[in-house]
Amino acid sequence: MPTFTTTTGDYWFGVPYHTTAVTVADLCVQGGFPSTFPSQAQLTMINPATNVATNANCGTAAAGTTNLVLGRGVRIHLPTATGAKSFIPAHF
Repeated sequence: MPTFTTTTGDYWFGVPYHTTAVTVADLCVQGGFPSTFPSQAQLTMINPATNVATNANCGTAAAGTTNLVLGRGVRIHLPTATGAKSFIPAHF
């Protein structure tokens, strides 16, 4: 269960193998991350085979079409104050 104890910054999260989240948008909704400009959370995944980063901001069309990869790390960047929070992604 990710726990964010500071108000801004970068957090790393491992996509659980049993999650029901399919896209970045799903994770944004489940985590309650900010989705309005200019305080949108940005999620980044890096493909270990190519070292190419894929970014998607919560609340954008790209978030709805960027699929999560089970087991892969995701950087969650919170650019503005969100307050301390924790969440458990939906799972089966």
